Amino acid sequence: MRRGQAFETMMLVISVIVALAILAVLMNIIGGITGIGQGQPDKIMHDALKEMVQKGYGYSQPQEAVIKKATIIDSKQVVGTDNPGLNPLEVQFLITGITALELPRTPNKIGPASTDIKLFIVVCGDATKGEQGKYRISIAKSAIAASNGCVIPTT
Repeated sequence: MRRGQAFETMMLVISVIVALAILAVLMNIIGGITGIGQGQPDKIMHDALKEMVQKGYGYSQPQEAVIKKATIIDSKQVVGTDNPGLNPLEVQFLITGITALELPRTPNKIGPASTDIKLFIVVCGDATKGEQGKYRISIAKSAIAASNGCVIPTT
């Protein structure tokens, strides 16, 4: 008995579908491991800040990250060398729902973190704000709190 070409093609298609299903299961398992698939907080801040500087105003989408134990991030590090004309003092950190014991902070520096902290980051800015902080980096344990934390109340 000889099988036809259609049978062999169908077997190949079924093999590809099974391989893709196995790959999907493995990606879910790998993605569930803490830290994989989450960005470096300083890189997320830098990239969102760069975009905000180019636009001059606005809000970034909340992005999830993990600040590892003993990590320190300052505004000079976030500004980097590819944001010419931006003074690191124009960048401020706003922390919501994370205690100072977990993540010590000043307006222009956070850390060292006392433990690994899963958080969300939103960068916002308005080049016309001046002393209020032209560019703000809101950090919170939820995406909504990070978004809300970026808003400075008007008095």
